[in-house]
Amino acid sequence: MVTPLLALYLHVVLHERSTRIGFVLTVLIATQQVLPAVTGPLADRFGLRRVLVAGLVARSLGYGAFAWGGRLPLLLAAAAFAGAGGAAFTPAAKAMVALAAGERRLEAFALRSVAVNAGAALGPLVGGLLFGHFRVVFVVAICTYAVFLLAVLRRIPADRPSEIERPAPVLGLVRDRALLWLTVVSAGFWFLYTQFTFTFPLYAADRFHVTGRVGLLFTLNAALVLALQYAVVARLTPPLGSWRLLALGMAVAAAAFAVLAGLPSRGALVVFTIVFTLGELMVVPTLDTLASLLAPAASMAAYLGVASLGWALGGVAGNLAGGALYATVHARGDYWALWLGDAGLALLTAAGFLTLRSRYSARAV
Repeated sequence: MVTPLLALYLHVVLHERSTRIGFVLTVLIATQQVLPAVTGPLADRFGLRRVLVAGLVARSLGYGAFAWGGRLPLLLAAAAFAGAGGAAFTPAAKAMVALAAGERRLEAFALRSVAVNAGAALGPLVGGLLFGHFRVVFVVAICTYAVFLLAVLRRIPADRPSEIERPAPVLGLVRDRALLWLTVVSAGFWFLYTQFTFTFPLYAADRFHVTGRVGLLFTLNAALVLALQYAVVARLTPPLGSWRLLALGMAVAAAAFAVLAGLPSRGALVVFTIVFTLGELMVVPTLDTLASLLAPAASMAAYLGVASLGWALGGVAGNLAGGALYATVHARGDYWALWLGDAGLALLTAAGFLTLRSRYSARAV
């Protein structure tokens, strides 16, 4: 409801320059994507519910500061609080899902992904309707967090120190090669996901003059995830296992980019969106599942937080390298070369997951 329209709010309502807006958004994204590696271990040590509650409070404070407006330092502080709130909430919430679901955690993570996409589909519509009074959006968001905070306090039992095993030391996370390699290889997927959200819309606009209607493709993406996520994961995981499901998802993503390379038409935009989404819905919940399977129960949030660095690594590389590569192929008109390169990266990532399966299947299947 807030994040997709935040740049417009800063520009239209607060009259900020584009360079300052970029600075604010960078702080928000960096804190939200990098800090889970810190907040995850904190959640294991001090309690999942405590850190989750702290995340809701910090996010609310950040949104309150944004609504207040003012000079750049206040906006940067607002971005830092909002990002840190998301970073605190996410690994703690994922750890709760994994611990509560037990052996059915992959299905649970699939349902969580469905919920995330439902919010991602509905939120921007609500934010857009209220954009003329955008400060109201912040107030609505804060009130929503307050409702969830009360629900957490009433419905989720507090962690009892006597029942919590001693978390693994942070140095132990660094030494866990399975976790580190999962994080590194997963960056390949997040690089490609960034192309879906970044260079793909540019291609649709530059090559086929599709601008506003690109939003319909993202709506299609969210709708497919909502409709198919749980069914596909529940059907394919038992015969394939998690590592093979990741590899299959990346192979499907490779096919999607091959469609863009081989079919330079508007119809290919729709086919690409459908096929890429099928790969995405196999990969996203499975990454969380494998991170949780590799983790000791007492270090669940820490492992999930470190694994999320794959998104940070892939996202940064996707924005920087992807943008530079797109500028090059756009100048030459050789878009197919970019999409074939992305297809090759998808296949390389699939091979990486299969290699990890051969090494670490004894710990996680």
